[in-house]
Amino acid sequence: MKILLITLSNIGDVILTLPVVSAISKKFPEGQLDILVGPRAQEIFQEDPRINKVFIYNTGSLKEKLNLAFSLRKNNYDLVVDLRNSIFGPVLKPGSLFLALKKPPRDRIHMKDRHLWRLEQIVPYIEDNTLGSNIYINNSVISEVDNMLLAHNISTNDIIISISPGAKSHTKRWIADGFADVSGRLLDELGTKVILIGAEEDREIVNAVLAKLKKSAIDLCGKTNIKQLTALLKRSSLLISNDSAPMHLAWAVGTPVVAIFGPTDSEKYKPTGPKDVVIKKDLDCLPCEKALCASNSECMKLIDPDEVFQAAKKILSRE
Repeated sequence: MKILLITLSNIGDVILTLPVVSAISKKFPEGQLDILVGPRAQEIFQEDPRINKVFIYNTGSLKEKLNLAFSLRKNNYDLVVDLRNSIFGPVLKPGSLFLALKKPPRDRIHMKDRHLWRLEQIVPYIEDNTLGSNIYINNSVISEVDNMLLAHNISTNDIIISISPGAKSHTKRWIADGFADVSGRLLDELGTKVILIGAEEDREIVNAVLAKLKKSAIDLCGKTNIKQLTALLKRSSLLISNDSAPMHLAWAVGTPVVAIFGPTDSEKYKPTGPKDVVIKKDLDCLPCEKALCASNSECMKLIDPDEVFQAAKKILSRE
């Protein structure tokens, strides 16, 4: 059976579709699964033994999209699962147009559950809608991260706390003082190793956190690709993060998360692991899901560092 999954573009959004990959692989273990994905997130599927081929979807003109769609049509897919509600689904499978117009029921709030619901409309009797969101990491990547940690004098016995102070939108970022306060207490009171992570575009906020720390944390911002970051998060005992791609990656590999939410609707995007904790303020304007804030980002500034530290301490005490 030949199957095409049309997934999304942003890394965090794509990770939330991985339960669909797991469900398809479980339902059709002998099937040939291809992926159509945006270029930013293609690395997530590299070398994954469940995936036959990865096609890249670049935003372009309608003509370019149609050309790609008709090119894919030559593969004669038996099943097309379109999570984008795009033109690709109807072109590849004309009978699928009706599905793009259907909306998940209100009780399917979290995005991973909404994606699974869409799959269930095509493939009924999905056995478990809480399937894991695993990402394949090969041994060479694990070795690269092990060597990276050894270079910073981190042994296998050390407790690693990863800190992700960045986010795609500045309104989703907790203050640098808060991250620095929590990181300092983790170093001083709990004796953990603290690693600051993120993409190169997070350099400014990472530097701001580092500048406020009295003890040194390890700076790996911009020094890992997606697979290396995933392996690092799997090695970590805990991630403290804004609503961002690292938060979703940690959830995908089962690492506990203290997730700091501001304008985003946490009920849609929060990590859902058994130890995960969401920190947010109960304000009338939330969730606003706006890129600009008229209230000077009070939802983030009101979050108390001690609340974040105590949540982290409680999770670590259960290890």
